[in-house]
Amino acid sequence: MSPEPSPPPVRKTRSHIAANVRRLRKAKGLSQEALGEQASFHRTYVSQLERCKTNISIDRLEDLAVILEIELVDLILQPPADTEIVLKAPVKKSGKKTQKKARKKAANA
Repeated sequence: MSPEPSPPPVRKTRSHIAANVRRLRKAKGLSQEALGEQASFHRTYVSQLERCKTNISIDRLEDLAVILEIELVDLILQPPADTEIVLKAPVKKSGKKTQKKARKKAANA
């Protein structure tokens, strides 16, 4: 028997960014929509960023740091202990065959 594969790594940096963006946005009294407008992002992009659902480029991180009046590194560092952190492992992409099997299984249940 072959050993079981190890679970995918948790993306800590993305989680730190998510928690720090949310914490710093709220500290500035900004809504997701207001931060999005200032950074030329859509509100849903800010929401996805704060929930670890999307990646962000270095350029966009710099934009957020300027708006939030912080250093870019402050977005990447581990947030304070009392900050809620969202940990999201990478999602495995499934092919069409897997999706068909899932639909059949759901239909037969």
